[in-house]
Amino acid sequence: MMSADAERIGGGRADLDRTAFREQFLRLEDGRPLGEALESWQREHVLGPLDARAEDGGLLYRVLDFELHRGAGKTTIAAGEALTELVLGGHHRRIYAFAVDEDQSRILLDVAAGFVRRSPALSKLLKVDRKTIRFAKRDALLQIMSADAASAYGLTPDLIVFDEIGELRNRALFDAAFTSIAKKPQARLIAISTPGWTRSSVAWELRQACAKIDGYYLYSPGERIAGWLDAAELERQRQLLPDHVFRRQHLGQWTEGEGRFITTEDLARCLRPDLTAQLACAEGSHVLAVDLGLSNDRTAAAIVHRTDLGARLELIRTWQGTRASPVGITTEVEPFMFDVLQHFSDLRMILDPWQARSTFERFASFARVQPFIFTGGKIDELTRNLYALLHAGQIELYPDEELEHELLDVQVIEKSYGLRIDHRVGAHDDRVIALGMAAWAAMQLHPVYDVGPDYDGYLEDTRISPF
Repeated sequence: MMSADAERIGGGRADLDRTAFREQFLRLEDGRPLGEALESWQREHVLGPLDARAEDGGLLYRVLDFELHRGAGKTTIAAGEALTELVLGGHHRRIYAFAVDEDQSRILLDVAAGFVRRSPALSKLLKVDRKTIRFAKRDALLQIMSADAASAYGLTPDLIVFDEIGELRNRALFDAAFTSIAKKPQARLIAISTPGWTRSSVAWELRQACAKIDGYYLYSPGERIAGWLDAAELERQRQLLPDHVFRRQHLGQWTEGEGRFITTEDLARCLRPDLTAQLACAEGSHVLAVDLGLSNDRTAAAIVHRTDLGARLELIRTWQGTRASPVGITTEVEPFMFDVLQHFSDLRMILDPWQARSTFERFASFARVQPFIFTGGKIDELTRNLYALLHAGQIELYPDEELEHELLDVQVIEKSYGLRIDHRVGAHDDRVIALGMAAWAAMQLHPVYDVGPDYDGYLEDTRISPF
């Protein structure tokens, strides 16, 4: 038997408006009705405009853009509004939700499915599948879409929801979805995202349009507004993130996508005038990282010592090749690596096996080797880890003019996958990347490949000193 609440929703009772539905039937993970958790800014600047009607009873806003900081409940708002339209929008409604990638789409569907699961009334009326939520009684559909343009063509939507449009790189997808709302007089598009960082993006164009065009709405407070977030953690984040990243992510402000990696004050905290480059160390654990660049880029190697408080740079070394005379991996770099094995205790190596597969395989047969593949996620981890160590003064550096220049010259850039260290045109970042690789490995707790060491036989024939 259908519950009274289910009958109330399914029967389209006039006393159940959108505000009452959200506040009574959408429950958060902690069990509270959404109405108990809503703050004044959400009621006034988000839900208010969503529900606003023109004098003729039609929608006051057909396109709405909400720019909010991390932790402000963006995906919860997006999923909740999609469900609200599905249940209360009428018969034959078609709601399509787009996210920047498959993982974000799955999060959005999980949030919407959670609302259904926690409501006995909605559970009786709605059917949740892998990518859809259906209201069969009214032939209404909420569908999670893939992030490609082809999926948006041919749609006749009543509502398009874009989650994290600030990360969207597929302009054709937005164009296809945006133009589809012109097919119905009351169709609308809702975009919700953390502010972006490039003025050439779809998110910036949409922002500008929503700020100027009648019938479009922009809410971008540019400050921390969610009262439920931990202020102490916010301050810790401020200390660990580059300023422009902190302002975008935690204050909800548009910033340029790049900025100085560290300051002179950061570098001064790490420099130890009493330290010098070390050719050997018999105490503690060490990491040797090698970043190969054979002709245009330099090959760089860094040896880092894991300390109680962080890390210490023992040695950094580079080789510069040319197109006519590239760096010799077997004649220059590998002899250096063999020598380091002899002179530094408890050593493990880290390098990208795709840069030098034969070197990786050769050393993995008798030494401890850990792969570092330059995926977006790994680059983000490297950048954040090195920034945290440098900003907190937890990596000790001996004076090295070229390394110091690189550290102060490189930029940190926001990409779709996270943060990335990059150099200016005509400059270098080889030393910084090698240092970052070694520091990343030194701070890891998970085990690495351990195949040995048993390298005496290899060293007998090595006569070249790399130092």
